[in-house]
Amino acid sequence: GKNLDYPTNRIQPMHVKWLGQDMGHRSRGTFVVTTAEADLENHCPDFLAMARQHDVRLQLVGDIHVLAHKKRSVPYRSGGALAGCWWNPRTNQLCPDLMPQGYLVYRVRGEKLEQFYKGLGQRVAIVSHRVGSAWQGQVKIQAHLVQPRKGECLEYSINGRDWQKMRETGRPFYRAVFAATVDSTSVPDGLLNLKVRNLNDGEIRSQVVVVANGRDAAPIRAGGTLEFTVGAPSNGWTKSKGPSGKVDVLLNGKTLGSLAPGARKAYTFPVPQSCLHLANTLSFRFSIRGDGMTVTAPVLKCDKTTLRDTRDMALRQVKAAHWGDAAADWGGFIVGEAEPPDESPFHRRQHVFCFVFGNNK
Repeated sequence: GKNLDYPTNRIQPMHVKWLGQDMGHRSRGTFVVTTAEADLENHCPDFLAMARQHDVRLQLVGDIHVLAHKKRSVPYRSGGALAGCWWNPRTNQLCPDLMPQGYLVYRVRGEKLEQFYKGLGQRVAIVSHRVGSAWQGQVKIQAHLVQPRKGECLEYSINGRDWQKMRETGRPFYRAVFAATVDSTSVPDGLLNLKVRNLNDGEIRSQVVVVANGRDAAPIRAGGTLEFTVGAPSNGWTKSKGPSGKVDVLLNGKTLGSLAPGARKAYTFPVPQSCLHLANTLSFRFSIRGDGMTVTAPVLKCDKTTLRDTRDMALRQVKAAHWGDAAADWGGFIVGEAEPPDESPFHRRQHVFCFVFGNNK
């Protein structure tokens, strides 16, 4: 058959030449933003030289269908996807990172680029907390309303019945931002379904968070174990990494043990019953600033119960719905500040994990 122009995903010489010529036509005082399916730094020969010559400031890509930003010689921003998980109806109109089907909206003023994510057909979005975020003490809620109309405002509810008005705090481009402060100690520890609504048209957005103030005891009388693997081999989307320095492992603020510098291996830490609460938080304390690592999804095992992080369970459902049941165990998380590793459909950046008894389904 006829030879294809693109036998691989590497940009061919004729198109590299065209790209350089096209960039050369930019007007004086302007800069360049590229759009491509994937990172041109990896797929276009001489791209970095072209970027320096023609002042390429940002790459807009869509290949991985998640909302992510990568710091590179030429920064790379992935803007979710209108297709969500490639138009798969079993994933409930979500992208692999649990963002709704949608897109980034940009504004350029002079040399300043601004952006925000907009869910398809949605004007209201909770922007302060992802799925499974830990709430402790005083918590600030933020949400935005796209294309606000005269007199519109947002309200929030933490019990599904009583609604409180949020205060408008700003008008960045194309939207209004609203905020409110919640005392998380006023509600029981455990899962909480935060809701925000537009009073005018009734649009409601919700987000499950975890109240973890350590006030409620775990419903068990024995201890357990915390298990995860550091630097496990990846599927190629995200480069695996072990920590460069020592890392302390903290459950509910108490040290369970530490991770060895450079080690890529499975860890099991005993967890005394006295350390456990109804809602538990796992965090990591790095001895070297800017350090980071990849980990498999941590699990907390107590008696015959296996607890998973709240966000991890939601991610597993989407992965299994799109790629099959085996995909639920693919990937894991990026912990810390190191870049790379980079986020992908199978690795999400996360610093605190939450385990809630009674939430292990």
